[in-house]
Amino acid sequence: MKDMENITDKTLLEEWNSILLHQLLFNTVILWVYCAVGIVGNTVVLFFYSFRIKGKLEDRFLIPHLAFFDLLATIFTTIDKTLDNIFPVMYPNHRLCQISNFTSRVFAATGDGVLLLIAFQRYYRICRPFQIQRPLPNDRVCLILIFMAAVVLNSPVFLFYDLHQVPHRDHDVIGYRCDHIHHNVQFSSVMVGYDIFVFILIVVAMVTIIVLYVFIARAIKRSAVNSKKQSTGKSPSSEVNQSNIKEITSETNECLFKSTADDKSEKSVNCTKRNSSVASLGKLASLTVALRNNYQTNRFSYMFMTIALLFIITYIPSNILKMCELHHPEMWIELPHWRLHVYLIFRQGYILNHVVNPFVYGLFDSGFRRDLVRSLKCSKT
Repeated sequence: MKDMENITDKTLLEEWNSILLHQLLFNTVILWVYCAVGIVGNTVVLFFYSFRIKGKLEDRFLIPHLAFFDLLATIFTTIDKTLDNIFPVMYPNHRLCQISNFTSRVFAATGDGVLLLIAFQRYYRICRPFQIQRPLPNDRVCLILIFMAAVVLNSPVFLFYDLHQVPHRDHDVIGYRCDHIHHNVQFSSVMVGYDIFVFILIVVAMVTIIVLYVFIARAIKRSAVNSKKQSTGKSPSSEVNQSNIKEITSETNECLFKSTADDKSEKSVNCTKRNSSVASLGKLASLTVALRNNYQTNRFSYMFMTIALLFIITYIPSNILKMCELHHPEMWIELPHWRLHVYLIFRQGYILNHVVNPFVYGLFDSGFRRDLVRSLKCSKT
């Protein structure tokens, strides 16, 4: 009789797991789309920035390292979340649960730490240009320290993550999911304290990045204003199409020569307009050159600002929902079908932070874009 009950319970559990697996199938497909795009994009970035692109070594030094950790974070996070979707209430092994969570967290945290390091690097380069710049070996030391800090910070995962019991609402069946464990009230309090501590660290990192890039943006703005003032004081002859200026100038001289006392009024207006057009053309050209030079000088700063902004946008909803899960661990299982997918998209949105960066490199780094296009053309021929 007991064996029959066990068989029945196992059958019900398998059916329950199968139902949830099909409900989560759409999310699993999205995860592997993220993974495919992230693997291709970050691998291309890693190859080109490591072996093909030359010049501006200090500006580009941390890009392949960030791409490497983004690549690993994408792979291990996708595997971790896919296992959760395949075994929503029948997770096979507690050690697999701990290792998959630990590895995905470590590489994601290391990538985030590299973003913070880049923000400090850009700050010293833009806002403190006359101070002694840190040599490249120190950047490598910082990368090692960031990785070690990520390992230490996420080590409690082996204490707080295990197979968590999930009771069925209608049947006397208990499933097991890879999640926070709740042995007793005291242990749960420590676990919640740890998660709150990690949440505070993420918020501090975000605020620090925002403050640093605000200072950088202000420094770039001051530099642009100074360049604009200097450019407007220069002669337009070096910046503007010479044939246009000569044409307008000759017409102006002709206009002045032909002016007489009788028709002075009308032609004087025309002469004034032509003189004005010369000045306007010169100012416009000077301003255009100044803005173009400012963008070329600071394009790596703009690029890293965009990456940092994407990091903040993707991490805020994810971490807010994570804190909500501390009070309601089974929240995901009680949501209707379409709300569940919306919830998971925002909950797992931080994965996009590791996927979209290659597109940002292609948008801002003309050297990377040029070499990539050249390689694609060569592969077709």
